[in-house]
Amino acid sequence: MMRLGAIALALVATGSDAQERRYDPQLEGTVTVALSGRLAIPSAASGGETLADLGQDGLRVLIEPSFGRYAYYVTLRWVPSGCIPRDRARPTGADGARMCRAAHVHVRRNDAASGATALARFHIPREDGDAVLEQLDARLARWQGPNFASTDGTGVSLERVRAGHVRSMRSNSSPQYDIGNPAAQLRGDLLRILLAYGPAGFAPRAEDWHVDPPGADWGGCSPGLAAPLDRGFGAGNSGCDAAKHWPD
Repeated sequence: MMRLGAIALALVATGSDAQERRYDPQLEGTVTVALSGRLAIPSAASGGETLADLGQDGLRVLIEPSFGRYAYYVTLRWVPSGCIPRDRARPTGADGARMCRAAHVHVRRNDAASGATALARFHIPREDGDAVLEQLDARLARWQGPNFASTDGTGVSLERVRAGHVRSMRSNSSPQYDIGNPAAQLRGDLLRILLAYGPAGFAPRAEDWHVDPPGADWGGCSPGLAAPLDRGFGAGNSGCDAAKHWPD
């Protein structure tokens, strides 16, 4: 009897702990403080950059595919420094002259296999920066669900600063199954930006950001880094993508 009681107490404690992790307020999209503790973006991943370095407006994100080779740390800042984002600027007068003209994107790719780091820095048109941030803000305002999806997947930690106000969350949910999840959708938005404007051979080929580690054999067309095709749409190995090619 004593043993059964001990087992029951253990199950209750385990269940409570799991429930606390699942509904931790820091895992909700409605939080108004930055990620902290085990959820925080590690200094090693960001190269020592902190949330304060973003200033009053911007975005920083860490994308970590489970079992993948690379983790990507991405920041987006408006330029020129001190400019006024479109959603807060009046189009005439002094505001019009100080409106943001573009966004600067900085990507740090961390190689789990070798420990090496590769960097990419580029600018994107204001319209593309607006689209990413405005869609993210709208999803964060609506999001009420928990962020637990599965024991693995592609983890996304995001910290959005808007007029000095921070909203943050972490999720490993898939955009196919959780279309309202801000973090899940953001990973697709950022991949499109990186493929469109970043250097060739730098971005992951797959939507889940997974790149096989050295020596891994997943069979078939294993995901890797994106490179231009000889013809047709898409990015990656042209042999694997042969089915996507337009006929002659």
